[in-house]
Amino acid sequence: MFRHVSLALMAGGALLGAAPGAAVINWVTTNGDAGFSGGSEATNSPVTTDADAETIVGSFPEATLGVGQSLVLSGSFNITGNSGTIPGNQIRWGFFDAPGTPTTGAGSGYVGLWASASSTISSADGSTANPFSGSASSVIATSSGSLPAYGSTYNFTLTVNRLDATQMAVSGALTDSGGGTLIEWAETNGAASPASFTYDAVGILIGGTTDATVATFSNVEATLIPEPSIGLLGAFGALSLLFRRRR
Repeated sequence: MFRHVSLALMAGGALLGAAPGAAVINWVTTNGDAGFSGGSEATNSPVTTDADAETIVGSFPEATLGVGQSLVLSGSFNITGNSGTIPGNQIRWGFFDAPGTPTTGAGSGYVGLWASASSTISSADGSTANPFSGSASSVIATSSGSLPAYGSTYNFTLTVNRLDATQMAVSGALTDSGGGTLIEWAETNGAASPASFTYDAVGILIGGTTDATVATFSNVEATLIPEPSIGLLGAFGALSLLFRRRR
């Protein structure tokens, strides 16, 4: 389960909370023929033995977002074995509600969200054998920017925030190791996908025209961030004032 740090009541009544990231581990190849080097599939830093038409999926403890909570995907990648720029739509990363425990060859049934290094964040409806299929996805956010290059390290993020019973906000970014931004999606509101707000898997696609040999991923994590409601903040603020008066 996600471990939550204790909430601190501040003098002005502000309540702050955060949670350490959960490692995304136990990676499998759901599409393609990539294996993993040196047992790295058991860690949150998998290294593939191929980087051409592959989809890999890792798992983390199931998280169901409450209203005001966010789930943040973060990590980095470096793809080698080719030169020049990587076609942006060939690198994709996403949060999914997986069909049970992900296993090799079981690619169908993934619903959730995914970002492409080209320009889009999309919602996946789980109706195809590849969780990143364009034919089974709807674009919910767009942006523009620069393409990544082979042999360089990039950091990726994807955030989903539950706004209410049916709405979510999504955002994301791809940055280089020096902190420069290649592409950034400002927070965009829309209907939830999946409607249950439950996620337990991370998927990464390395597309067919990437034509590379190795993809090295590092520190892939899913972080659940509790954000107390205004009402809860007010309640703690009132308690703070009460304690002060009693003193």
